[in-house]
Amino acid sequence: MYKDDRKIRWYMRRMVLMLCMLVGATLSAQDISVSSFKLLENDLTANTTGTMERDQNGETAALIKVVTTQQGFVFDGGMVGIVKTKQGVGEVWVYVPHGIKKITIQHPQLGVLRDYYFPIPVEKSKTYEMVLTTGKVETIVTHSVNKQFVVFNVKPADAIVELGDEVLTVDSEGYATKSMPFGTYDYRVTCANYHTTAGKVTVNAQGKAEVNVTLRPNFGWIRFDGDSEYHKAFIYIDNERVGQVPFTTGNIKSGAHRIKIVKPMYKTYEHEVTVQDDETTEVNVQLVPNFATTTLVTDENSEIWVDGERKGKGRWTAPMELGEYTVEVKRESHRTVSEVVQILTVGERTIQLKSPTPIYGALEISSNPLRATVYIDNEEVGETPLILNNVLVGSRRVTFKKEGYETTNKTVVVKENEENRLSATLDKPQAVVKPLSSVYSPLSQSQPVKKNVPTAKKSKLAGWGGMLDIGFGCSDISILNYGGELGISYGGFSLSMGARAHFMGYYHVTYNDNDDLLESQQIQLLRFSTKIGYTLGLGRYIRITPQVGLVYGPSYFMGKEYITGEIFWNSGSDKEITYVDFSPSEDYDDIQRFIDMRHGVVAGARFELGTGNAGFGVYATPEYVLDEGFKLNVGLVFRF
Repeated sequence: MYKDDRKIRWYMRRMVLMLCMLVGATLSAQDISVSSFKLLENDLTANTTGTMERDQNGETAALIKVVTTQQGFVFDGGMVGIVKTKQGVGEVWVYVPHGIKKITIQHPQLGVLRDYYFPIPVEKSKTYEMVLTTGKVETIVTHSVNKQFVVFNVKPADAIVELGDEVLTVDSEGYATKSMPFGTYDYRVTCANYHTTAGKVTVNAQGKAEVNVTLRPNFGWIRFDGDSEYHKAFIYIDNERVGQVPFTTGNIKSGAHRIKIVKPMYKTYEHEVTVQDDETTEVNVQLVPNFATTTLVTDENSEIWVDGERKGKGRWTAPMELGEYTVEVKRESHRTVSEVVQILTVGERTIQLKSPTPIYGALEISSNPLRATVYIDNEEVGETPLILNNVLVGSRRVTFKKEGYETTNKTVVVKENEENRLSATLDKPQAVVKPLSSVYSPLSQSQPVKKNVPTAKKSKLAGWGGMLDIGFGCSDISILNYGGELGISYGGFSLSMGARAHFMGYYHVTYNDNDDLLESQQIQLLRFSTKIGYTLGLGRYIRITPQVGLVYGPSYFMGKEYITGEIFWNSGSDKEITYVDFSPSEDYDDIQRFIDMRHGVVAGARFELGTGNAGFGVYATPEYVLDEGFKLNVGLVFRF
């Protein structure tokens, strides 16, 4: 009996030992699994301000909502890392970089789910759901282990922490943790553009080991500044263009860098600068001029052209880069003079240009009757018949005048080395027939009065009564200089207000040193006017309105940013302006005078041909603007 009891007890001990081994094997087995992983297409948490996080590259991180009732999980994304984790009610939010392939999930009691590969691609700014199936965590009393946590707090937060042979996961606040057996371990903290820090940490039973590391920057900055004349100069660092003076760079790796500063009309500046850790290196830009302020002078009626571009009339002053230029002096009906001008030294220089020589043709002029006085372009040249050998070539206006005959105007095109002839027949003026009612004599009283004889119809004076005029057309006979007027008239007096667009020319802008990326911007200014006048009727359909008033402006209509220079400050990072060229529509001095003018006096007369006091007609208004000269406006008018 005694032996049997001992045998039974021996079997019982064997069974308890096997049960303990089975329980131990069960506890050590993996107790974490993923039941589902999917994209939450309508969930915007990852891309909403307040819940959005960015990864180490500044891009919006993806968000995985891990559904579980347990707490204490640690997530490891491998080399790409975990951006941030947040513990919520019933789920854990895990922010990860886009493109992450796998994740490891750890728990102190439930074990490890190692290298879980995502079944679908993880994209930035997207929200996903991962449902975990886990065992139940129970609190048990067990014997102590010889381990303790090592806690790293590093700056910057995107640094890489290596403890022994393992790379730890650093969260968005710069913390990384790892439980380690008691002992001493090597650690290393690295980050791009920062100096590496290494050391040792001891883990013992006195509590968790804390390591605080702030990496020292391995970069600095360069600030470029200088006098205003050097502003807009292009800056190159290590052969890469980075901006224009004045300018402060972003982070630049410490050490030596080659800088180059380029601006038209100045010699290129090249130098080597050394960037110190966490310091700003100042560069005071000073460029050597490579131009001469040059004045080109010719007679006041000739145009000055430089390398095929019109520069001015009579005199032109501008900085010219050192080198050779082809200068032409042009004038209508004159032979162009061309010469090569060399600018070899900086400073100021005045160059007297030769005037173009006139081109003459011979013109034989006759008339019927003879001895008519002849004027060419309003200048008296003699009486017919006559032969002139010094008439400038081109289109000429010839006027014939003789007492007792109507003045006759002709146009002739005079050509060089050809026989040019012009003749004109002068007409007698038409006789003026007075109405019978204006002739009074005793004989007329004895004549029988005929009934139903039509009498001259009295013309109606334009502007009688209140009227509203609307006119629109073009000025200086150019569709680019257009506008309109709104006027009222009563009892012959009129008041009109108008606005006209004045075409200045074009700006041509080149971006990124690429001639193919060329855009043209039309430059137009608005000028307003207010005029008063008095309308006189000449017959039923013709009106003349002498006018006087004010013009004021101009206001910007198109191309304001080009005129004021704002185009240089509005260029985007992907479109950097490298060249701006202005093609004016007329003499640049005239354009500048027009821009600077704020108000002026205008006087002229409006000639109108219409269909009576009401209806529609056409008009021409020659007028003189003080300090600008004569202008001609033509267009249509509607009268109500």
